[in-house]
Amino acid sequence: MDHHCPWIGGCVGRHNYKFFYLVLVYTVLLDFAAFVFFFILFWTGVLRWGQVHSLILLCGSVAFSVFILLAFHTHLLLFNQTTIEFFSNPEFKTKLPTLSKRGMIRNIENVLGEKKIFWLVPDVFDRSTPVFTV
Repeated sequence: MDHHCPWIGGCVGRHNYKFFYLVLVYTVLLDFAAFVFFFILFWTGVLRWGQVHSLILLCGSVAFSVFILLAFHTHLLLFNQTTIEFFSNPEFKTKLPTLSKRGMIRNIENVLGEKKIFWLVPDVFDRSTPVFTV
């Protein structure tokens, strides 16, 4: 297990980390698209500021917040760490075996799958390599 996530109502671990990561990616993309859409409606004069200001602020703040979380998990993905390992005692970190010597692309493939065409697809059939193993 990596950690319990109250936002998705479950534990994030080695078997569902790809799905958790893709939820973050899709949320950021959708919120950013909604932010741009409402801003364009305001900028072109279709809607007035009083009609869209709360939507623009809501979409922008949610997109920014989830983007920070996505950036953190991208860092964890690239360096092959779990959230617990990242926040653990430094003495514990030095005793853990790591796959980060294999390279960042290999670490991404370890979680998202070896076939790059399926990286952004929430599939369950591309698990040729185990996740987080030595």
